[in-house]
Amino acid sequence: MSQRESVIAALARLPGVSTFAIADDMQLGVLFEDDSLEGAHARLQQDVNPTPGVLAVWPVAVELDDPDPVKPEAP
Repeated sequence: MSQRESVIAALARLPGVSTFAIADDMQLGVLFEDDSLEGAHARLQQDVNPTPGVLAVWPVAVELDDPDPVKPEAP
């Protein structure tokens, strides 16, 4: 098993985590959801970053759902 395959397998064991390929063979995308930005950051640092073979982690995209979006007032 290659190092890349080992990292993918280790990340796949984390609950709710999926991986996807990026053009560079030395990079992986990791997708997971959390209830808050703080929770997502904690998972990134506590679960993903310490995975053997992971050299660095950083968020690339964050999507926040606002349960009560502000609506423009009618004229």
